[in-house]
Amino acid sequence: MTNNVYNIQPIQVGTGLTTGTATTIGFLASYVPFETSMPFSYTLTSADGQTLYMGEGVVDETLLSMWGEDDKYIINVMATIVGVIVIW
Repeated sequence: MTNNVYNIQPIQVGTGLTTGTATTIGFLASYVPFETSMPFSYTLTSADGQTLYMGEGVVDETLLSMWGEDDKYIINVMATIVGVIVIW
């Protein structure tokens, strides 16, 4: 994955006093060959760059095993786990 920040369909997110509309998601993931899962972290940010939410997720073995040459696949999988839709 060369770029790790993607535009998403805007969603309302936040916790406590930090709420707003997220328009981008940034992923940090590191695939280790032959592992059966891939943990990742993500950050949802607003159009002005304000961090609205940070979290973690895991791509399970079944979804990971279907990843071929197209990095869009794994990006869409991670986005789906988070509950957002990447705008390509």
